[in-house]
Amino acid sequence: MSEEVDPACVPNPTPVARLLAAVGKQRGRGPHLEAFFGCMYYAAMRPAEVIHLRISQCRLSCR
Repeated sequence: MSEEVDPACVPNPTPVARLLAAVGKQRGRGPHLEAFFGCMYYAAMRPAEVIHLRISQCRLSCR
């Protein structure tokens, strides 16, 4: 098994943004799941880390 990352298999920002937007539009937990998966992609967090993340631990830029 190769330890190298195949760049063709790594999602890039454009499809990820579309995926997150689609998830966020789902009724019910859509916005929650958008934030969950967004943290995993943009902050490279593991699911267990995202679950324990609290709003008081977040510092977001104004952009």
